[in-house]
Amino acid sequence: TSLTVGVYDSNGKLVTGNTIAPNATSYNLSRLDSSVRFDLLAAGTYTYRVIATNSGNNSATLVSQSFTVK
Repeated sequence: TSLTVGVYDSNGKLVTGNTIAPNATSYNLSRLDSSVRFDLLAAGTYTYRVIATNSGNNSATLVSQSFTVK
């Protein structure tokens, strides 16, 4: 029912990104590209995540990739 695409800091806080509720079985994630502002990130270590949540409020992390901004 919902998707969260974003960048999280080392404390697990969403720094940039968005959550949408398409209520669909498929969704083109490129539609959320403009919500993730990599250009605004300060130096540090972050994690890019894509999280899907179903109607039972069960979440699954589909992508979790750490990266460093210098």
